[in-house]
Amino acid sequence: MQMLRDDNDRKCPATLTDRGWEPNSLADPAQNYAFEPLGGAKSTGFIIGYHGKSRRHFTRVAFCLMQGEDVLVGSAESGSSTPLVISAEGFEQIKTAVRSIAFE
Repeated sequence: MQMLRDDNDRKCPATLTDRGWEPNSLADPAQNYAFEPLGGAKSTGFIIGYHGKSRRHFTRVAFCLMQGEDVLVGSAESGSSTPLVISAEGFEQIKTAVRSIAFE
């Protein structure tokens, strides 16, 4: 489990501090993304959406949710030369879906 945490720490664009989740140096400059900490009764995490060049769309979305030793990481991004295009409305829908995830 510790190896998994160490590996994810090197890739994760946010750090859990005593003030909650905060973007870190892996997140890029703040003007390039929208970041929102997520917290529920039983889990904590964040979601981050990276803007495209026009800032009207998102080209990548990632999230992380934790509850104790359980971790759920997800992302939406393009693996091809054609960038992913997620509207602001689409990003809001993804945030709603991630917020609804419950660990059991």
